[in-house]
Amino acid sequence: MILRFAFSAAFAMQPLLPARLVLRDGTPVSETHGDVYFSREGGLEEVRHVFLAGNDLPARWQGRSRFTVGETGFGTGLNFLLTTAEWQRRTAPDARLHYISVEKHPFTRQNLERLLAQWPQLAREGKALLEAWPPLVEGLHRRELFGGRVTLYLLLGDARPMLERLQAGVDAWYLDGFAPARNPDMWQPQLLRQVARLSRPGATFATFTAASAVRRHLQAAGFAVSKRPGFGRKREMLAGRLESPSPGGDETPWFALPEPATTERQAIVVGAGLAGATCARALAERGWQVRVLERHAIAAEASGNPAGVLMPRLNAVMDAPARFHLGAFLNTLAWLASLERHGLDTGFRQTGVLQLDRRNRHASRIHPALPAEVVVALDRAAAEARAGLSLTGGALNYPLGGWLSPRRLCRCLLDHPGIAVHTDTPLQNLAFEGGLWQVKTPQGRWTAPTVVLANGADAVRWVPDGQWNLQAVRGQVSWLQAPRGAWPALPVSGDGYVTPTEEDFLLIGATFDTACDDPALREQDHQANLARLRESLPDLARFPVTGGRVGFRTSSPDRLPLIGPVPDMAWTRQAYADLRHGPLRRPLPAARYLPGLYVTTAHGARGLATCPIAALHLAALLENEPLPLLRDTLDRIHPGRFLVRHLQRRRD
Repeated sequence: MILRFAFSAAFAMQPLLPARLVLRDGTPVSETHGDVYFSREGGLEEVRHVFLAGNDLPARWQGRSRFTVGETGFGTGLNFLLTTAEWQRRTAPDARLHYISVEKHPFTRQNLERLLAQWPQLAREGKALLEAWPPLVEGLHRRELFGGRVTLYLLLGDARPMLERLQAGVDAWYLDGFAPARNPDMWQPQLLRQVARLSRPGATFATFTAASAVRRHLQAAGFAVSKRPGFGRKREMLAGRLESPSPGGDETPWFALPEPATTERQAIVVGAGLAGATCARALAERGWQVRVLERHAIAAEASGNPAGVLMPRLNAVMDAPARFHLGAFLNTLAWLASLERHGLDTGFRQTGVLQLDRRNRHASRIHPALPAEVVVALDRAAAEARAGLSLTGGALNYPLGGWLSPRRLCRCLLDHPGIAVHTDTPLQNLAFEGGLWQVKTPQGRWTAPTVVLANGADAVRWVPDGQWNLQAVRGQVSWLQAPRGAWPALPVSGDGYVTPTEEDFLLIGATFDTACDDPALREQDHQANLARLRESLPDLARFPVTGGRVGFRTSSPDRLPLIGPVPDMAWTRQAYADLRHGPLRRPLPAARYLPGLYVTTAHGARGLATCPIAALHLAALLENEPLPLLRDTLDRIHPGRFLVRHLQRRRD
């Protein structure tokens, strides 16, 4: 079965208005909707009666290794806390709960902490939620808790457009969006149709309300609905099961994603840089046996620099590419924090990052939806105080950013009992025979049902007809031998960048050369790096360069990575040949893919931010988990997008 859904491409990022903490007789009340977040008769008891018992939980969890709960209205998080506590108490240690929730007016972390203190019996769950609580930025925030046993997908924003852009399969729904009379938007037919679209066959729902309009809308969406005894002063509530989901259209069937092609958890990952290491780790943590083939050494190419800067790439309009980069950046921060909490020393230094603004233009371009926790403009004096050095202008400050050693991170990620790494093992041939991928190298032959190409620009060699036009960009960085007392307190980015390292030198760079494939160091490139440094941090430019390295990072024509299943390009050309005529009246078939072949490449200079979310996306596709990226992003990173654009532009 192909996962299909309707989607509206029009989307503009909106600022979030946090919920105010208002208590009446100790019960939190929504000022916006004039309604309580939970019953005054007892919040925990209400959750057990309405949502857990209403969905026949936890009985339905028995024997399940994976279960997905969807919720409309995160509110105080009480439903989430109790559900996760019961899940951990009543299921096997390797069972995974996926919890999807949407919230238009989230609480700040400070107010959420005050609320969670009301339930000391859920203190462990509350602490984990506070550690995972994201900056209040519109979008999808994926967070793993309790060593991956629970994954929270928190959709911050208006419910209907958020759910329209989500791809998931939900087993049980908590419909909890305040009373229909107080918050009618959460009960509109269009939203409940999205609830049905996102439901697996036989999915259930439960809600505190028994309003007749809600019952009719749920029935129209395909649910069988029944009344049950309500909680407290509520005489009745509704519960039910999906029986006949209404069919949904797909405006872009050429981007429809497949369900997993195999249940065998074996994969070969080609490449041991950041793209390959993050992917191998994500699969291994889900019980896969992964073989990594690397033609050189671990992190020997673009991921081999002694330091890399982690920061978002934003713009004034926060279009889809900017939203992707921001979401990827925030995901990587949470992912690194989760690794650290579970004993992995990633070496990440969350120092913040400055982006120089010599003409003081950036401040007016900060999108109003971005809180100061993400980015703030500093004048020259404040920026110099932050850097500890003289600068040539003001700067944007990314307080959550920082730096780490990509090479060290790759080695850390690949150190897992489920991962076997073969270095000095170039890929010679790749063919699909007998239901398996046949992989040939000078060191031997291997087979696997799943192969992930994470080998930079060389990926195009194995998919030659996809119109990828990947480009290997030569970048040279230089070692600046400055005493530590002269180092900036944090990475500083401008035309080039300078960052601390774990070594005894600063790293400066990098050149950007699309017309040279020379791997040797060049003196003129060292001088170019020094010239850029002189324009931003003149005090540092007096120190000598003592070395450097060359790497080739891969870029795509639209500067976005390619992440996902590899389409059957020959079939795509034939099936969608008529796209050149513009919108078609007849329905087109859903995309077809090469079985078990995936790609993650073209991460360019932002691989630290984008490789982890790419790995999670591929793992989610292979494991049939909720996807960590929304539809307006998925279409823009799809490996078939360039061929589709080529077909749309043809006029012959």
